[in-house]
Amino acid sequence: MQREMPFLASCKPPSNAPDGLVRRVTTEADAVAVSLGACGLKASYIAAQMGRSAPWLSRVKGGSLAMSDAQAERFCLLTGSNLLRQVRALRDALAEINGQLNAAETIRRLAAELRKAA
Repeated sequence: MQREMPFLASCKPPSNAPDGLVRRVTTEADAVAVSLGACGLKASYIAAQMGRSAPWLSRVKGGSLAMSDAQAERFCLLTGSNLLRQVRALRDALAEINGQLNAAETIRRLAAELRKAA
């Protein structure tokens, strides 16, 4: 990524958002909007540095378009915030936990059916 965009090497590493803020941000679009608001840079500048247009970033911010993982990495570097990464990680963790709970519930239900059949 740094060969494609050498200016990223001069960016300081993005910092993590407080846990309380991560819990309150419910969508990736909200994470983008909050990160843009906090960084102090114009959205058009961020979009240009990502090689995208301002309307593209506006659609991401509005929730009608999603960023790829590579785009999210660049966005976090440019805004100086890992909020988008953290929201994605929390969403993925919750999905995994829900999947495990659903699997456990399915096993309990099937076991109960088997007990009834026996």
